[in-house]
Amino acid sequence: MSGQPPPMAIEIFDVAFGKLLIKFSGEVNAIIFRPNGFCGFLGSSS
Repeated sequence: MSGQPPPMAIEIFDVAFGKLLIKFSGEVNAIIFRPNGFCGFLGSSS
């Protein structure tokens, strides 16, 4: 099982990874930018 994986597998992985990244960054944004989230906490403490 040596050598390059088939291009199809790479493409599927890229799409799945991209969707995961979008979902993850969306959740991070929700955590950071919600009113009592990270930025809200920093803003209220200063």
